[in-house]
Amino acid sequence: GREFGHIPYTPGFYASLGTTIFRKSFSLINSGCKVIVLDCDNTLWKGICGEDGYDGIQITENYKFLQNFLIEQFNSGKLICLCSKNNEEDIDSVFNNRQDMILKKDHIISARINWNSKSENLKSIISELNLSPDSFVFIDDNPVECAEVRINCPEVITLNLPRNENDIPSFLKNIWLFDIKGITQEDKKRTGYYKSDILRNQYKKTASTLKDFINGLNLKISVAEADESQLDRAAQLTFRTNQFNFTTIRRNESEIRTLINDENYHCLLTEVSDRFGDYGITGMLLYSVFNSRILVDTFLLSCRVLGKGVEYKILSELGKRALKENIKEIEIKFIPGGKNKPAFDFINSLTPSAMKRNDGTLIFTFTPGFLSELKYEPESEKSDSLEPVKESGINSTEFSQGYLSSVKFQKIADELSDINLLLDKISSLNAKDNSGINKNIVLPRTSIELKLSGIWCRVLGIKSISINDNFFDCGGTSLKAIQLIAEIKKEMNSVISIIDLFEYPTINSLAGKLGSTIEPDRLEIPGVNNERGLRKRRILLKRKRLNDI
Repeated sequence: GREFGHIPYTPGFYASLGTTIFRKSFSLINSGCKVIVLDCDNTLWKGICGEDGYDGIQITENYKFLQNFLIEQFNSGKLICLCSKNNEEDIDSVFNNRQDMILKKDHIISARINWNSKSENLKSIISELNLSPDSFVFIDDNPVECAEVRINCPEVITLNLPRNENDIPSFLKNIWLFDIKGITQEDKKRTGYYKSDILRNQYKKTASTLKDFINGLNLKISVAEADESQLDRAAQLTFRTNQFNFTTIRRNESEIRTLINDENYHCLLTEVSDRFGDYGITGMLLYSVFNSRILVDTFLLSCRVLGKGVEYKILSELGKRALKENIKEIEIKFIPGGKNKPAFDFINSLTPSAMKRNDGTLIFTFTPGFLSELKYEPESEKSDSLEPVKESGINSTEFSQGYLSSVKFQKIADELSDINLLLDKISSLNAKDNSGINKNIVLPRTSIELKLSGIWCRVLGIKSISINDNFFDCGGTSLKAIQLIAEIKKEMNSVISIIDLFEYPTINSLAGKLGSTIEPDRLEIPGVNNERGLRKRRILLKRKRLNDI
């Protein structure tokens, strides 16, 4: 098509344009990350502060780039945390004494500096900030530490910082999750909001009942029509809110503006404050009025104010507005999603009856009088009822999806960071024939690779595999990983851990770890009889020798 139309653009241009469009589209539909958690030694700086001392570590230009990058993320509303196996006083000495540290203590919302496992500390930070694990990104220079976090915190996007510090700038620029889509006034205040949340949580532990806690906060809740200056925040809420979001419909600023320019549509925004500070704009309710009925299209609330009765106040305000306008009925739409069970539990507690449409949407119907009288009555609840729900375990689907998400972003940053690498990848994909089999498949070269290949194929349920194929990219899950480890122990009398499998996820790399001896004449191609395999192997070896010449 390019030659026929005489379009003077190179394949590199098209690859670059396509990537830019796709990356921009991704940033529009993806909520990105809210929290960046980092290791310290050889991540924030070069060296080990416990051994080299604060004056012995190096803050080179590449590490300065990383710290400046973090400050840009901080200014865009991201929360910055530290998670390091270290003595706390050694880390403090770096922040207190190194004048060339661009990242300051004031930028850090939370830190876990101790000798516990990284995943244990990460779970503690998640609990403290009361945010969903999939809104966290963890960065560490140690692949073993990254593997441990990927196993025990699979929803967290875990990234392995390049060992070569010269690759750090390119790596960071190519993490799509860090793309900044626009900065609102709420973003600039976010770290302050969460610092206040930490004080609230400390206060909560001193309250004997939930009622005492809520009363002691002296909450102030206002619900009012959105004005033009607040529409950017309203749009942001639709993209970032998942748990208490009735429909999870994502809308940009212009879409919301178009709706409320119609006199039948209204957008209510909720602002909350208490004795510890301001929560900011944390709730949104978008509804339309037709034929004396209110239809609620969007009802969402930030997780920062969940469990404090704000949701009752919003619906009560809606009910009072409906009474003033002689509305007869209020319909609230709910679309079940993967994470919005808290929203369903709330609306279902008000009325367990709902009409279910063919598309699965639930419609809850109320009278204005009922909603106008809603009040939050937490007398019977204990103060610890606000504690985040702890996960009971990790299933194989969650494990696999979480791991693959981390791998996906890691690969983009490592392997597709410039146009030449991208073109090489496209060329590799084009090498596949119509059956989907890669013509450039790399066959086993040693006896140990052959044995591993056979085990790999049986566990994954496939007929053939390249020694450079990633186990998890080929459908490996946590259960299959355990099965693979058991098979390797049984057939090869070699013991590996699941962390080893993360660090050496291909037959080639794992064979190198286990130790291999080249025995080309004894190889059998998986899925092919021995005689045919030998002939095929000899032909491949001859071709390789000719190519080498």
